Amino acid sequence: MVRLSLFEACHQQLDQLFFSNGWSLNYLEGQNCLELFLYFELDNPLQLNFEDASQADSCQDPLPYCLKVAIYSKYQPVSQNLYWVALEIDPDKGIEHGELKAFLKTVKDQSKSLSLAWKDWYQADRSFEFDFAWDWKAYRDKIALYQETGRYDNRRLFLL
Repeated sequence: MVRLSLFEACHQQLDQLFFSNGWSLNYLEGQNCLELFLYFELDNPLQLNFEDASQADSCQDPLPYCLKVAIYSKYQPVSQNLYWVALEIDPDKGIEHGELKAFLKTVKDQSKSLSLAWKDWYQADRSFEFDFAWDWKAYRDKIALYQETGRYDNRRLFLL
């Protein structure tokens, strides 16, 4: 049986989703982990000093901002606080193509609202840290939608 590469499938899906912002995809072989970086430029008219999840500190306008996403082996856990979202998979079983598609589509859909969430935060009293939370329910709903509409692909992909 041919094992399909999660990295290649992920790269292909990202190309097909036409993210409006820049992105890069890396495979960390030693950690058996895929990392996706999504790059944004956020309006920062007040030139607020901000540190994103990648520990980049800036007060520029526009503000460079990076969302980090991980897909990792359950046998080699990652530090969850380093990522906006981290999806654990069993490297022996892989991940179904439909699940990957739902995950990346949810990443795209949710990341679209980053600029608005940032604007809402900096126009408010800023008495709390900026937090752009991942919505696991939206991800599960996307999987269910793909399954119900016959768009869910059961082929398995593996961290190679």
